[in-house]
Amino acid sequence: MEVSQVWNALVRVGRRRALWVQVALIAILSVLSLLPGKERPHTGLPGAIEHVIAYCGTGLIVGVLALSQVRRLGWAAFLIALAGVLEFLQKFVPGRTSQAIDWIASSSGAIIGVGVAILLARWSPPAEPGLGQPAPGE
Repeated sequence: MEVSQVWNALVRVGRRRALWVQVALIAILSVLSLLPGKERPHTGLPGAIEHVIAYCGTGLIVGVLALSQVRRLGWAAFLIALAGVLEFLQKFVPGRTSQAIDWIASSSGAIIGVGVAILLARWSPPAEPGLGQPAPGE
């Protein structure tokens, strides 16, 4: 499957569904970030790597689903700000710590993920007519 086929399939999700996917990803990131230390799932990787992976994946998906360059950049800024807020709030969660390096890792992941989405958008042929538009009745 070519990149353009994957891209067009993702764009077919439609604006309303894309927004729900984006909101769900932000909710998942937020919940996982604010779980007490003992309840949080652990991968065994260093914390900074977990942050990069989580935010890179989220940044890639929300970036692909955003249908304009401005929205992609907006999502990158939002994810960086969200990472800062969640990192600050971890000060008040039992078993969690708040560290600048984690915010830097999260922000880096968001930038990488959205950056890849921007590159995919540039390398992909224009979407077929009607892609990314809500289906009738949506």
